[in-house]
Amino acid sequence: MVLILAIALTLSLVFLFAVLRERDQFHLFTGARAGSDRPVFLAGLSGSSDTSLRQPMRAVVDGDGLIYISDTGNHRVAVFDDTGKPVRFIGVPGVGPGQINYPYGLAFRQNGNLLVADSANLTVSEFTRNGEFVGLFIRKDQGYKPGDMTSDGQGLLYISDLANHQVVVTGDDGRVVRTIKNPDQTVSYPQGLAVDGAGRLWVADSGNYQLKLFDQEGHPLRTLTGAEDGKEKFSMVRGLALDKRGRLYVADSLAGRVRAFDAEGKELFSFGEPGHEKGQFTYPMGLYVDAQDRIYVADRGNDRIQIWGYR
Repeated sequence: MVLILAIALTLSLVFLFAVLRERDQFHLFTGARAGSDRPVFLAGLSGSSDTSLRQPMRAVVDGDGLIYISDTGNHRVAVFDDTGKPVRFIGVPGVGPGQINYPYGLAFRQNGNLLVADSANLTVSEFTRNGEFVGLFIRKDQGYKPGDMTSDGQGLLYISDLANHQVVVTGDDGRVVRTIKNPDQTVSYPQGLAVDGAGRLWVADSGNYQLKLFDQEGHPLRTLTGAEDGKEKFSMVRGLALDKRGRLYVADSLAGRVRAFDAEGKELFSFGEPGHEKGQFTYPMGLYVDAQDRIYVADRGNDRIQIWGYR
């Protein structure tokens, strides 16, 4: 009898956890505005029992409001609508054409197709937004290890090259335009990337626990350690994103928070804290800001995407 009661209690708790997880997965979108001083937690997206995310690295949003997520631990791209309902999955695990092995960065070409940085297959694959494989945008024999990606909206794509400690810049056709690294080769394991309105590139120099700013030609302009205003140094910088006001958001991963800076590098505020509850992060990674200044945080250690915004 005791054993039966214990089993029943265990099943009840499992069911309750599943219900709470399902209920908690999405409570968006109330129309976040950029009027308040700092963002607040809006929603968490983790999927349900059969669509659960696993160690997501990045999220981007298309013009129709669909959310594309590097579902890295499941070796696929998960697509959800703006209510949190799963729409489709792109790619299957593997090493062949159209297959994905450890997806990281995501970006859109000017034709609307999705680019997926496949860090383990050493490629960037191109898919239609419906999930049809188009071809390789970056090939394995080019010798890169793609990480994060971002575009400048003018036809240039920026790809962090984790193996060669540089940023590769391509045209919309995939041809390499230039590479960016410090002249003294001190960029180490570049992760997050963000391009501002002047075409300047911010790089999360993760191996050196710094941010580096480069001009359009790749010349270094500035270095931030996080401690410029007497604040704490960065613990480990990962994702970067810019909003319409020019505020730079930085995933300070080991600290379990996101920090915001103005265009001059002055820290404005931070949000989040380490943990597993709403509004808490465990190893936050990629960042993305949509047209309404909502901030998508790949909360990798908690297997979810968190969305923050201004009210």
